[in-house]
Amino acid sequence: MEFELVISLISLVVALTLAVYTYRMDRRLKMLTNAVSSKLIIKVLNTLKSKRRLRKRYMVFEVLSNKRVGKGDLEHEIRNTFRKIFGDIQLARASISLTYYDENLSIGVIKFTHIYKYKVLASLGVIKNVGDTKVLIIPLRTTGSLRKALKYIKDKEQFIKH
Repeated sequence: MEFELVISLISLVVALTLAVYTYRMDRRLKMLTNAVSSKLIIKVLNTLKSKRRLRKRYMVFEVLSNKRVGKGDLEHEIRNTFRKIFGDIQLARASISLTYYDENLSIGVIKFTHIYKYKVLASLGVIKNVGDTKVLIIPLRTTGSLRKALKYIKDKEQFIKH
């Protein structure tokens, strides 16, 4: 009987030791998992933040036509064509505007949101008439700042003069 009691006590001690060891390991694994998860969550959130931010882009374009085209008419036609192809919601999200237009050189700059670049290009390619004037709009360069776009126009103007 004493032998059975000793074996029972040893079994109890081993079971308690294993339970304490398992509890400690479980806590360490949870802490490690939380640390990895929080780093992973932070990384995912930062990625989502950067993707969520909409950046502005500026597209320099040239208008080829027989007559001069007014800035208001051109902007109206660009916005209407984009609206016809992609709808009002996409137009609002793209926030298209004609930032600069030189009627003498027939060169301008369109401001829009970066994720709509190819949609803006597509809508410019579709435009054939502004009012009653036949036109062809040729995109020249896309930049990240208005200053770079205006510098490109200035350089092009100097090139044309020489």
